[in-house]
Formats: sequence, structure tokens, C-alpha cells
Amino acid sequence: ALGVSVCAGAYFDDGFRRSLAFWGQAFPIYLHYEFVHQTTKNKTDEEIAAAFDKLHNFYAPIAKRICLDLRGFYLKTAQLASTITSTVPPQYMEWCTEMQD
Repeated sequence: ALGVSVCAGAYFDDGFRRSLAFWGQAFPIYLHYEFVHQTTKNKTDEEIAAAFDKLHNFYAPIAKRICLDLRGFYLKTAQLASTITSTVPPQYMEWCTEMQD
């Protein structure tokens, strides 16, 4: 019954469909970041930075594709993120800034 409800919601409600598409792609990325966060707790700052740099390099292009595919709210969020230079990794900042054009 739940599966039918989800399918019906995705079919009839574009916003719900876009949310499902976003979370279906973003949640595994979040889990990978959380895994690295948990497994690097006892590492040096340099090792932690290297581990997260590797994730940023891998996932930044994927996040860009997700935003471009879903458009709307997701592009606006990328535009907003491009103005917060102190907290957004450079790999993400590079393409977020492009979204201002």
C-alpha cells in the first residue's frame, strides 16, 4: 500500500517526484560523507582533509548534475551556496558560482 501511495504521489505531484529524485541520489552521498566522518575521527587533520578532499572531488560533479537535472529550488540553493564562501568546499564552490550566470 505504501509503495502504491509513493508511486501515485510521484506520478501526480511534480514536487514530490523531484524530492524523491533528489533524495534517491543525495542520501547515498550523505551516507558516504558520514561514513568518512566516523572513520576519520582519530586521524590527523591532514588525513581528514585528504579524505574529505577525495569525496569532494568525486561528488561535486555529481551534485552539479543533480542540480542541473532538477533545476528550480536546487539551482537556487546552489546560487545561495556560492555566496557562502567560508563553508562551501572549493570543489563545490567552482560550479555553484557558475550557477550565478
